[in-house]
Amino acid sequence: MDYFLTLDWAETFAPQMTLPEALVRGTVVYFALLALMRVTPKWQAGSGNVVSLLFVVMLGGLAGDAVRGKTNSVTDLLLMIATLMLWVVVMDRLSYRSAWIRRLVQAPPTCLIRDGRILWKNLQHESLTEEDLKTQLRRQDVDDIANVREALLEADGSISVVKKDEAHPDAKPTAGTTLPTEADDQSQ
Repeated sequence: MDYFLTLDWAETFAPQMTLPEALVRGTVVYFALLALMRVTPKWQAGSGNVVSLLFVVMLGGLAGDAVRGKTNSVTDLLLMIATLMLWVVVMDRLSYRSAWIRRLVQAPPTCLIRDGRILWKNLQHESLTEEDLKTQLRRQDVDDIANVREALLEADGSISVVKKDEAHPDAKPTAGTTLPTEADDQSQ
């Protein structure tokens, strides 16, 4: 019965890693997984951005280790979680302020359809089949690819569609906007 009522406080809370070791381990794992997530095809990454998905995956792994007792102390676990949270906040702030960091962390949209034509090379690059694409188009009430002005695979894995009848090529742009034809040139 003693087994269920005793707790080794020193083992539970005394850190087994040094602070620099916890920071280095958390940082190395964070950036290694960020690099792996960055090369994962966008449609397989799911919804949400890569940084938040990465945080959830790593937090789940740390919590699982803690539950299974694979971490030696709660303090070590809290240090690792704090390191992850710190990097999430830092990368979020940096990507907000820097287009270069934003491009590094988050993939730009990939054009899959332009003017009713499937861009096969881009589809292949994103590991999407024609049937996957058509399924996503049907979910947005598009039954004929010929009616699509542009379809983009966004960084979060969703596909945004501009139908030909929704595009207004003769509209005058307002300050800070571009015409669809100008946007085409910029996305190349």
